[in-house]
Amino acid sequence: MSVETSNEAVDFDITGTLLFHSDDLLDHEEGEIIESDHDSLSVPEEKLKRKVYRVYHIVCKLLRILTDASYQNFDRKRRRKLAKEYRAKELSDIHDAIEEESLLKANKLLSIEEEGIEPLSPNDDRFQALKKETTWITKPGVHLVFDETTKAFVFGCKIEPYSSMTESRFNEVKFVLSTIMDYTTAVNNITINSSQKPHGIEHKKKSSERKRFGKMFGAGWHNSMEEGKTIVAYAPKSNIHSINIYEDCIKKFPKVAQFYRDGLLGLFPGGGKKIDEFSMSEKIPSFAALNLDGDSSERPFANSLTITRDDFSNYQHMDADEIDVAYGLWWAGKKEFVKNGVRYVLDPKIDHQAIKGGSFLVGSYGVGVDFEKSNGLISLYWRGKFDFHSTMASTSPEHATRFGTSIQLTSKGTSAVNRFWTNSARQSTVTTPLDRIQVGRERIQRKA
Repeated sequence: MSVETSNEAVDFDITGTLLFHSDDLLDHEEGEIIESDHDSLSVPEEKLKRKVYRVYHIVCKLLRILTDASYQNFDRKRRRKLAKEYRAKELSDIHDAIEEESLLKANKLLSIEEEGIEPLSPNDDRFQALKKETTWITKPGVHLVFDETTKAFVFGCKIEPYSSMTESRFNEVKFVLSTIMDYTTAVNNITINSSQKPHGIEHKKKSSERKRFGKMFGAGWHNSMEEGKTIVAYAPKSNIHSINIYEDCIKKFPKVAQFYRDGLLGLFPGGGKKIDEFSMSEKIPSFAALNLDGDSSERPFANSLTITRDDFSNYQHMDADEIDVAYGLWWAGKKEFVKNGVRYVLDPKIDHQAIKGGSFLVGSYGVGVDFEKSNGLISLYWRGKFDFHSTMASTSPEHATRFGTSIQLTSKGTSAVNRFWTNSARQSTVTTPLDRIQVGRERIQRKA
């Protein structure tokens, strides 16, 4: 949590301790069972965290009285002026939210979800009252959301219509998004995802019995479920066509990782710096790294890239991540039916309006991004570890689907990396993307 003073930004940890740093907040600009490292907190943990947050806000109010006049006189116009100086041509709006009030709405939201057996849709009758009280972001440009009480920057959104892009910018975007879409056709989807765990009676069902809403895929490194392995790369499907696509995509991933790094640093430099510093200090491999030997040319970064499509949705949850920085991209893809299945392409004529619903909702602050009323590439920063959030239910036509992605430092993934370095970095405990390709091809040859 952070507040801005006249000279520097101040971070609050959950105990209310003041942590000073030099960055100013207004620098923001169907296959095998695969378990996601992107765990969410359990329902009891979420309820406990809500209680802790109430105490936290009382502490913040006391600190607000005790801190200097420059903080007490924090001025909205001054914040707007500074933000405009930084993102002069792109800033669309600044939104203020009070978490203490929004948490009451979040509790209502969780209660509504407990009554149902699937994630909420923006058009769900049960949601209409809260929908009217929610601040919806739809306009092109950059939107910044601050906590009215703590002055923390809690959510950022950049909406970039394709029509506003230069030719070189669009070509860069097309390369990155096409690589990601192709990758999802080459790997099996994740079948265990805790964010799709219902809050109500459905919560008691076994994971294998619960209904899935859309598909999620993983790229990069994750905690191993394989005997004798500590950390492994996500694997391609076991056919030569998929293996070839997988190989082509991982060669392009360094450019994809750089695109995400640049996007996060552009929307919230402090968040980008936090991921960089943590991954460097803990030697966390980028999801684009092809090996884990301490000598990779790929700079440390987020260990995992998560990708969703086919009307993916989940429930309000908090993530069990290592740090509180999450960043992702959303866009609409065109589906083309080809000989080997489905191919996804970026076509500006197929935009978010083709998919009904699917809003990204930050329940902790009563703020949402209405994708259906937005255009182009949408970039989001949120505090997955601290704030309730979800992707609402959506409905897609046969020829289109919305892709959603996120980069995060997952707790399971970073713990696995730490165990690897602690245990003498034995390469026998690692399975790299190149290992996956080799093993896959050898298996096919043996069957031939």
